[in-house]
Amino acid sequence: MQITSKLLTVAICTIFCLSLCACTDKELTETPVDIQQNTESEDITENNNKQISVNYTLHYYDIVEDKMLDYSGTELFYGSIRPEFFAEKLSELMGMEIAVNSITADGVKMTLDFSSEGVPVCGIGSYGESAVLDSLTQVLLDTFPDISEIYITADGKNYESGHISQPKDTPYATRQENKLG
Repeated sequence: MQITSKLLTVAICTIFCLSLCACTDKELTETPVDIQQNTESEDITENNNKQISVNYTLHYYDIVEDKMLDYSGTELFYGSIRPEFFAEKLSELMGMEIAVNSITADGVKMTLDFSSEGVPVCGIGSYGESAVLDSLTQVLLDTFPDISEIYITADGKNYESGHISQPKDTPYATRQENKLG
């Protein structure tokens, strides 16, 4: 009975959200936009009314099936695209929390700072760790056209795990190398 009530709640929430989207007279755009940086409060209020629809694909490692899978979706953002959304969605798909401290952008550079005490830095093995890093960097490069380099750090320092060692001042991924093989 408890599962039925949860499913009913999810269905009602989904229908409500979809009906809100269908009733708006605001224009949807599928053009990715840059991350909102250092804007003043009146600009934020004005931008929060703008709807941005983003089509995305996450490549992720399914531990149960022991293989890579793809998930494609569309997400509606208001004002600006939240890069943290992609880490949250990947966490949901993989069934484990990806420990992201922050995602920041500065010009053409984006930095993903992970907690040194959580996934992907520890706890999922080399293949899973590489899959998380590759999936996040690829979807971020695909979503943010102004970003051409993505850096990874652990607690603001060089990214060090038992499997990957990456200096914080060397890009993990660049626009030219963002496609998984």
